[in-house]
Amino acid sequence: MILLLNIVAEGIQPRSVGWISLQPDGSISVGLTDRTFVSPAFRARNFVWNLYNRVTLEYLVPHTPDTLEPVVNPHLTFHPPIYFHLRANGEEELFAGIAEPRLMLHDQETVPWLRFVSKPVSDLSAAKPPRDPETTTIETVAVPSADRSIGLGIDFVRSTHNEEPGFLLSRCFDCGEHRIHVFLEALPPQVPTLAWYHQS
Repeated sequence: MILLLNIVAEGIQPRSVGWISLQPDGSISVGLTDRTFVSPAFRARNFVWNLYNRVTLEYLVPHTPDTLEPVVNPHLTFHPPIYFHLRANGEEELFAGIAEPRLMLHDQETVPWLRFVSKPVSDLSAAKPPRDPETTTIETVAVPSADRSIGLGIDFVRSTHNEEPGFLLSRCFDCGEHRIHVFLEALPPQVPTLAWYHQS
């Protein structure tokens, strides 16, 4: 299943924020339709993981085109049971690491994963029809104003976790042995950033 996340506001056509792909093998990919920029020197590998002495690392990638190299449509993927990576279309991995969300959820209700802040909605690309309508679900969310940025968050959660109030969108999806919580929120206009958490 593919979930397309579109945004509408008064006076503009629907805009695209990103997509989520849930695969039969339990893999979960998240793609961004906005350009995000990363430093040419950015490469991260994190292949040490300890269930009992975990340290949460936050990777933050700002959109600063004057000093950084563009990466178009970056996507983060979780390949069960433990492998995470970030890459752009057709490019080598920019981040790779291992962690076991299923075991972590025995100790905590939520395992944070992805945080994305878009440019203002009016500056996002227009939404396009899905490539495969039969396997695609479109979530269209209204925001109060086209000058707001959109925050997209995705967390791993326990099987009992349900949608939460207070968001523009809050949905839970099961994929293989894992459950994710997807949420959107309206934020003040700001520079786009891509961030993800990795526990090692």
